[in-house]
Amino acid sequence: MQTLRRQIALTLVAVVAPMSLSTVIAAPSTFESLGILGSASSGPDANITADGNIVATTSPLVFNGPTLVKPDPMVWSSCTNTIQFSEAFATEAYVLDISLDGNWLIGTVYDTNSKAAFRMSLSGDIETIGSPIGQNNTEAVAASADGDAIACTVNGRIYRWTAQKGFEPVGENGVAIFGDPSGISADGSTIVGTGNSVGAFRWQSDGTFDVIAADGVATAVSPDGGVVVGYAGNDEKAYRWTAATGLVILDAGAVNYPRPSAVSTDGALIVGYW
Repeated sequence: MQTLRRQIALTLVAVVAPMSLSTVIAAPSTFESLGILGSASSGPDANITADGNIVATTSPLVFNGPTLVKPDPMVWSSCTNTIQFSEAFATEAYVLDISLDGNWLIGTVYDTNSKAAFRMSLSGDIETIGSPIGQNNTEAVAASADGDAIACTVNGRIYRWTAQKGFEPVGENGVAIFGDPSGISADGSTIVGTGNSVGAFRWQSDGTFDVIAADGVATAVSPDGGVVVGYAGNDEKAYRWTAATGLVILDAGAVNYPRPSAVSTDGALIVGYW
């Protein structure tokens, strides 16, 4: 079933009345190999900057003869082609995001008994994010446009890390909730995700906490933090949410299990897969 859902890789959702999902046939495109390891059927996830000139990803775990080659951060740019930071980390390191301005790679490095979030400049300078006092096992998930704010988890609880303030709990009444963050706004003030006890949510740095759907999952947020998308209900229907409209189910027609994955700057278009 999962394979079938991913056969349609990208679908545009036009947010107009009546809301519906529609497949758009694109004009012929040019594909450029980035020289990044991986097979055609199973390659690493990739993240791209706002101007499209830099792509960040992770080299896959592979065997070179009898030797296991660990995953490492990789960057492709239109100027330098592919760079693999194989000496940056002694253990497995995965890139989860890149700031839209291209200045920071965001990811997590895994050791035998722990994991730590990091951000790394394109020159290879590494800043370990660490964890709140008395805790460990930090994982980075998403970065703001300038990379100065990061949505992350610490021992399963959701936090926002900023270069100015360090860790701030994401949840109600200043208590970090257990769950998974899925997106952060461009300015870093808004985080969306799915809490184990609350379902889909939106958190803002002023303390506002919106429960979007108790039986739902939040998958992405618009750059301004105003539009949240995801899926909800037993039949897992796609939705679009704003503070003004509340939760609006999107008409997917005969499509089963649509999965919104990103929202345009103005919140009018959604991309995803099924």
